[in-house]
Amino acid sequence: MVLFSRVYSLAAIVAWFLSMSASAQPDVLRRFNGPDLLSRCGGPGERCCRPRGALSGSASSEQLVNCKSGLGCDLVSETCQAPCGAAGQVCCDGPETRAPRWTSDGKVYVPTGPMVREMCADSACVPETRRCQANCGLRAEDACCGPQPGIAQASCLSPSLYCDFTPDSHFERGTCRACGLEGQPGCPRGRACADKLVEDPNGTCVACGEVGQRVCENYPRCRGESAPHPATGATCVPAGRVNQPCLSDGTCIYSVCNPKRICEACGFPHLPCCRFRANSCLIGQCGGGFCYSCGHIGERPCGNNQCFTGKVYDNGICGYESEGSQPPHGGSGGSQPKCCFVPTSDSSGRIGAMHTCGPQCP
Repeated sequence: MVLFSRVYSLAAIVAWFLSMSASAQPDVLRRFNGPDLLSRCGGPGERCCRPRGALSGSASSEQLVNCKSGLGCDLVSETCQAPCGAAGQVCCDGPETRAPRWTSDGKVYVPTGPMVREMCADSACVPETRRCQANCGLRAEDACCGPQPGIAQASCLSPSLYCDFTPDSHFERGTCRACGLEGQPGCPRGRACADKLVEDPNGTCVACGEVGQRVCENYPRCRGESAPHPATGATCVPAGRVNQPCLSDGTCIYSVCNPKRICEACGFPHLPCCRFRANSCLIGQCGGGFCYSCGHIGERPCGNNQCFTGKVYDNGICGYESEGSQPPHGGSGGSQPKCCFVPTSDSSGRIGAMHTCGPQCP
C-alpha cells in the first residue's frame, strides 16, 4: 500500500508539471538559457534556440540564435537547417563556429580556439539576415565583407588581403587590397610578409636576408655568406671568412668560429693551432704551433705513435703493414712518397680535407 502510494504521488507530480508547462509554456521556457528542457530546439527541422527573454521576430542588429553542430538558423522559418555556411545559405551557428553564444546567467561570448571555424566558408555572415554573403572579401579590389557576428568591422577573408576602409564609414565598408608581397603593405593577419621578405619601419614588405638587407624574421635570418650585424643585429653583413662574423649556423669558410663568433684561421693542416681550443686542431695534430696531418701513409704518426692505415717504421713514418715489414714499392722507409691532407670545400665553401700522396705534399 505504501509502495502504491509513492508511485501514485510520483505520477501525480509528473502530470501536474506537464500540465503547467502546457498552459504556461512561455513563462516556463524563460527560466532556461540554451536548449529548452521542455521543448526541443537546435536539431534538424527544430526551432532555433534562443536565450532567456528573446522572442521570435524581435528586432536586433545581431540575431542571437543557435543550432546544433552542422546546422544554421533560418530566420524566416525559425528552424535549424542544413546545409549551411556556403554563399547564399544560412550561416552555420553550431558550437563549432564563432557564432555568439550565451551562458546560463545570460552573458554573451564568442567561441575562440584553433578548432573553431567561421560561420561561413569563403563568404561572410550578414547578421540581419543570417545568410552567407557572396562576392566579398575573396580577391583584391573586392568589397570588404561587412561586420558579422564576432567581427565588429568590415574585413577580408584571405590572409593575403586587408580591408582599406572607406573614409567616414565607421570601419563598416571598404575595399580589399593585396598585401604581403614585395612593395606591398604587410598583412594584418598571420605572417605580415611572404618568405624572404620583412616589414620595414614604414610597414612595407622588403627583401631580407642578403648582404646589405634587413635581417629576416625567420631562420635563417641571413643567407649565403652573411650574418646579422654583430652590434645592431638589424642588417646582414658579409660573414664566414677569416676575421668576419661566423655564419648563422656557427660555421666558417676555411676557418673556425671562435668564442667571440669571429672566424679565425686555425685548426686545419698548415694553419695555426686554435688557441681557444687549447691549441688543438680540428684535423690532424698540433705541433710547433701549427696543425699537421698525421697517421696516414707517408705521414708522422699521431699521438701515442698511432697510424690509421699501417704501422710505424723505424724512421718514424707511417707505412703499409706487410709481411716482413717492408715498405711499399720495394723501397726503404725513408723513400716512401710524401702524403698529406689537401684542403677542400663543398658547394657552400665549408672547409674539409682530402688525404693524398704526391709532389703536392710539402
